[in-house]
Amino acid sequence: MQLLLEEEHHEAAPDRRRQECGGIRRKPVRGGTGLGASGRDPGDGDELREIAVNAHAKVLWPQAGDRLPPMEDPGIDHDAFDGHGLLQDRRDLRFLQRFAREEEERCERRHAETLARRGPRACGEPGRYNPLDPETSMAVETLAQLFELMHSTIPARRALTLEALASRPGSPDAIRLLRDALGALEAIPDGPTGRRLAIEGGRSIRVELGYELGELRKDLTFLKQGEEALLAHLAERHKGLREEVAAGLDALEGIALQTFVTDRDGTVNNYAGRYGSSVQSTYNAVFLTRFARSRARAHGSVLLTSAPLDDTGVADMAVTPPGTFVFAGSKGREYFDPDGRRTQYPVEPTRQKRLDEFNDRLHRLLEEPGNEVFRLIGSGLQLKFGETTIARQDIGGTVPREEAARFLGQVRRLVRSVDPDSTVLHLQDTGLDVEILLTVDDARGGPARDFDKGDGLRFLNRGLGLGMHEGACLVCGDTDADVPILEAALDLAPETHAVFVTEDQERRQAVRKRLPDTLFVSEPDTLVSLLNALGGGARP
Repeated sequence: MQLLLEEEHHEAAPDRRRQECGGIRRKPVRGGTGLGASGRDPGDGDELREIAVNAHAKVLWPQAGDRLPPMEDPGIDHDAFDGHGLLQDRRDLRFLQRFAREEEERCERRHAETLARRGPRACGEPGRYNPLDPETSMAVETLAQLFELMHSTIPARRALTLEALASRPGSPDAIRLLRDALGALEAIPDGPTGRRLAIEGGRSIRVELGYELGELRKDLTFLKQGEEALLAHLAERHKGLREEVAAGLDALEGIALQTFVTDRDGTVNNYAGRYGSSVQSTYNAVFLTRFARSRARAHGSVLLTSAPLDDTGVADMAVTPPGTFVFAGSKGREYFDPDGRRTQYPVEPTRQKRLDEFNDRLHRLLEEPGNEVFRLIGSGLQLKFGETTIARQDIGGTVPREEAARFLGQVRRLVRSVDPDSTVLHLQDTGLDVEILLTVDDARGGPARDFDKGDGLRFLNRGLGLGMHEGACLVCGDTDADVPILEAALDLAPETHAVFVTEDQERRQAVRKRLPDTLFVSEPDTLVSLLNALGGGARP
């Protein structure tokens, strides 16, 4: 079945908001607590749309209520929530929908007035309508603007996720923001050397936008054409998806889980060219939330990743509702508990001092001519708890091989100069990233070794009281770095199941040695579709 994805070119989301049209706040709130608020008097007529959207967030996401303007409409019952903070009575949002319709009509009128007064160039290109700002548009010309644009979609995607989980149609404003973001990305010229964006010093860098474009298109298909249309598109795009999902359902349906532990990138989230723009898509958040809520106990779903926890980390990129997942970054050395408190694995001060020294010298190395690019590609520079990651390449092969190899050699020499005995710092090269890790003492008295995700899971199990010994665990991963999660789960849980996203036969064999009946799928979209079906969603 050939599906029509969003093919229109639309005006980009603006780089600033105008009072006269209100709109969705573009700055994301750390920790996934909802939409922002203007703090203006809710009686101001020019703020009706913003109040409607913010009140919408207050109804759907009561944790954000302290940041929202007061709402006195008697049609809202703020106590009418179910166990997940969603409205039981959909009629309570009718006044919000009315406000949104009225404000959309008002913005269209002002847009027409602006065109008549200042001409089509005031809105970027002739005939294009930007509902959030009738006078300006955002053209993505720099890498910084790309990050800003993608981060502007986070509040909208969080709101749309909640609406989809409650079986409500998505907010027109939020959908339009995603559509305009897609238009801004599609408008970036694609020349002989690919798409390029400006960086500091009058230079430019080639950017691979497959993730950003693909996830926005899939979100728009999901939101405008429905879940079954999206699944049909995924099945057409990934040959064998239906068969792999069917095999997974046969193996996992009916199993009650105590815990669900998964990696993020390459496992339940498609890989992106840069971590800083790898915002989770709405359809992905909906599919994962359905599974986590229906198949694992409360607070028993853990997203365990090597990425930082926050400051452009896993918690910032997520659009799942608060409390759906425990976010654990830095291979599990740090996490946010269900109440939002940060907990960190204890690190000896002398070891931390050595890593701090390395980080200071790495910063200076990155300032040398020719090295600035490594901050900007792929994972970039990530200062994690107990670990540092610096990219030397990205999935698009932006950096010439000889340059990537040269930089790797510089980092190796830097590690040796800071830790001549190789007792505190350990370097791992993944081919794309260079990881510098603090070692930990071996529990059996052996030499110091790397902290891995298995150590992280054991730390989480103790600190969070996951009770893994009480029931079955499902582990999902995609690389060798995720195998220790499986090994730890086999030690901690009486029953362990696993799904790995890999077509690498050597890796499949290595995983099967730990758990012979591990399931394998080819793509993150396949795994997410399987989890959605297990959680009660549609089957592809």
